[in-house]
Amino acid sequence: MTTVYQHGTLEALIAGQLGGTLQLSELLTHGDTGIGTLHGVDGEVVILDGEVYQADETGTVNHITDLTATTPFSTVHDGHHATEQISLSDVTMANIDLIEKRHLANNFSAIVLHGVMDQVLVRVAPKADEPFPSLLELTKNQPTFERNQVAGTLVGYYSPELYQGATSWSLALQN
Repeated sequence: MTTVYQHGTLEALIAGQLGGTLQLSELLTHGDTGIGTLHGVDGEVVILDGEVYQADETGTVNHITDLTATTPFSTVHDGHHATEQISLSDVTMANIDLIEKRHLANNFSAIVLHGVMDQVLVRVAPKADEPFPSLLELTKNQPTFERNQVAGTLVGYYSPELYQGATSWSLALQN
């Protein structure tokens, strides 16, 4: 069994608690694969094999090497301890039925997909300055970027259904 470690909550971000409260160096002691954001939101973070990448509001992907940077919200797991690896072809977000087929409805689960995606639409939350707005205010005008034929890795987490199940995804682009 693999542990999924989450620092912060989506509810705290929605309430405008966007200040970083955990250094990336500490976050990486809990896992080497995951998603999150940085102080003031400042884009989307993807962690692969212990390396931290940030997609910023310009669409640029940056390799973050300053592990004193802080995060208000991140989720990580040990990517080397996958309980199951499967191969899928001709996948669309609409036909990913892993939750039902893998009996995940009552479990937190990490899902990592590697491949070439025909089309990807990515949204990136812009950086906020103090005093922080709510996440809803911040993301009203968030930029989106569309890319075609993208080789990369999708990292996502499924959380059990309380009211409605939720899955969060972030994309790491490879050149």
